[in-house]
Amino acid sequence: MSLTDLASLGSFVSGGAVLISLLYLALQVRHAEKYQRAQISHSRATRGIDLQTTFSAPGLAEIVMRARKGAPDLAEMELYVFSAYQTALFSHWEDSFYQHAEGLMGDRAFKTATNLMSASLTNVATRVVWRRSNAAFHADFRGFIDGLQAQAPVTPYDLALDEWNAEVAAGLAGGAA
Repeated sequence: MSLTDLASLGSFVSGGAVLISLLYLALQVRHAEKYQRAQISHSRATRGIDLQTTFSAPGLAEIVMRARKGAPDLAEMELYVFSAYQTALFSHWEDSFYQHAEGLMGDRAFKTATNLMSASLTNVATRVVWRRSNAAFHADFRGFIDGLQAQAPVTPYDLALDEWNAEVAAGLAGGAA
């Protein structure tokens, strides 16, 4: 075997090694992208859970419920607390909006987020806080929320406690719940 043949063989082996390295790199990049999406999803879920946990504390939950029900005697501090709660939710929604726009949040997860946003926007108090604070957000996000709000009918805040109690009683009695 001549020196030229050995050089050709070496080039061939080297090319194969480069190809294998590129394939491995592509797999690693794909894996890293999946991991990053999972981390983003986990972070978003954790933030949502933290918001719910924080604002379901007895004193804060009462303020949120009073504001959503439109209590005419809402105190200034209660309005402040409710506005802070809603603004935190709006920021959470904005993050989901931009993550989806950047391709970091899938369509199914974004649809769930959009459904939750729409449900919240049926409440008049939520709409009032949005109207008062929306200038702080980018026009793209404002347009998105305004579009959801236009499609969401205004409904009174009602947790349907009587229905809940009836369903639980039926379930305890062996009925379908």
